[in-house]
Amino acid sequence: MKDKKLQDEFELVKDLIPNVINSKLEIVKFKPEAIINSLLLETAATRMEATLITLDVIRKIISANLKILTAPLIRELVNASLLSKGYELYRYQYTRLGFPFYDFGKKLESQNISSEDIFNHLKTEYQEVQKLILKLKKKEFKDKS
Repeated sequence: MKDKKLQDEFELVKDLIPNVINSKLEIVKFKPEAIINSLLLETAATRMEATLITLDVIRKIISANLKILTAPLIRELVNASLLSKGYELYRYQYTRLGFPFYDFGKKLESQNISSEDIFNHLKTEYQEVQKLILKLKKKEFKDKS
């Protein structure tokens, strides 16, 4: 872990943070650097911003007294933190595409969904988020003028 402040704080509270069920359905230890690395990869956040967001997420996890974490839940907490800190652009860059769990279940039950439908839904959602990001970037540049 490169960030000294994050490392120090995490050492104090690591026993209070539950394990994570990752995308491979394996139970692994929570790694705060994974949040930092994903923010640096997927958004325009600086290392300092990513570290501050990660610290906020760690605090949220502890205060929620969760028993287990999942990657999607961590992403939701990161997005909530991004919004609460005023990082709207980063929040859209970090968004997760797809169907809400309930809606997807209903579509599967009705067998009214194809691979093409799923792809088209994701493609449309991606394009809409991309438009929002471009609008936010234009607004950001106008605000700085």
